Amino acid sequence: MTLLPPPPELAIGKVASKEQVEVGLPLSYTIVVTNTGGPATGVVISDTLPASTLFAWASDGGTLTGGEVVWSGLGLPAGSTLTVTYGVTVTCVSSGTLIVNDGYQVYAGEWPTPTSGLPVTVTAVAEGVSAEFTFPTPVLLDRPVAFTNLSRNGTSYEWAFGDGGFSSEAQPAHVYAGIGSYTVVLTASNICDTSIVSHSLTVENYEVSVSPAAESGSGDPGAVVTYTLLLTNTGTLSDTFQVTAGGNDWPTQLSTGTLPLDVGQEATVVVEVTVPAGTVAGAQDSVFVTVRSLSDPRTPPAAAQATLTTTANTVYGVALGPATASQVASPGETVTYTLQVTNTGNITDIYGLSHQGSIWPVALSPSGVFTLGAGAWRNVAVYATVPVTATLGEQAVATIQVAGTGVSDTSTLTTTVSPYQVYLPLLVRD
Repeated sequence: MTLLPPPPELAIGKVASKEQVEVGLPLSYTIVVTNTGGPATGVVISDTLPASTLFAWASDGGTLTGGEVVWSGLGLPAGSTLTVTYGVTVTCVSSGTLIVNDGYQVYAGEWPTPTSGLPVTVTAVAEGVSAEFTFPTPVLLDRPVAFTNLSRNGTSYEWAFGDGGFSSEAQPAHVYAGIGSYTVVLTASNICDTSIVSHSLTVENYEVSVSPAAESGSGDPGAVVTYTLLLTNTGTLSDTFQVTAGGNDWPTQLSTGTLPLDVGQEATVVVEVTVPAGTVAGAQDSVFVTVRSLSDPRTPPAAAQATLTTTANTVYGVALGPATASQVASPGETVTYTLQVTNTGNITDIYGLSHQGSIWPVALSPSGVFTLGAGAWRNVAVYATVPVTATLGEQAVATIQVAGTGVSDTSTLTTTVSPYQVYLPLLVRD
């Protein structure tokens, strides 16, 4: 004996997405079918499209057929539920019109008698479309400005940004490529009404200039080279600017680190670069002075830069030491003075020795020229010979000069005749 399953027991209910709906706006209905009996096959759900509405869409393969939204060929297991949804647009009826939906039902192969649900009523309201929008300020050049759409009861939107740009997005963003004033127009509409609103906006810009953009200077080692830069707020908004220096090896000082400037205002920044002591001739160092907006939210913010290049001057120098020296010698004797020559400049130079003023013979070593690099030194020798005819206490003063490229130094050497030394034999008597 075969046991047959119990027949299905179907019930249907329906809810609307809103109790009141603006004319021209969407409205959706959700239909729920409940089976408290056995399994149902070939289930068909139908709903007569309510008056004063236009079909928009349906879930789960539902279609509009002859004024009805229909779902067919469905299955509903025992003890289960089935939910479908569809959407409509309310037409342009007068405010207070009742949209009554009572023509929905369900049946199945095992439940051939259609089951209907209770009526669902929605009230239409005709307030109309109201267009409105806002935007953040300041509106900046080349930075997206996000418009906030505050319109009510609209379903479509058209934006005209005043610079030839358009959008149909509900919440658009737009980039302006030029500063100045623009009128933005928003048209909000639905199938029943249209509203237009416009607002003016001003596109601003943060901007700064630095003059000169590049400059060169020079100084001796140990000297300070000064540059003066002119900063101008060339933007359309007051701003505070940060001034920094970078990329440099030589000590650099700025007269200020921040500068508040109104629109069009100018200010100077003094930059001091110290050429380090001992820097070789022709050596260079560049510093990049950057002026950056502290108010600009864009990435990167408004900025300008100046490149300052400092060159170490060529400095020739020489020192001869000691400045003075003296010795005593006997007639016929040659004395030797050792002097030190130092290149105190910052470039290699060629030096030569000379003497003058001595009444006695003087010889120099080296007798020719010699080369010293920057900061280098060497010893030189001066030979002073006392004539055999020189008398006791007689003196000769020689001035020794070392000369390079445009520079020289001297040392004064004094040689004095000392008494002869007489050695007598010592006789010892027994």
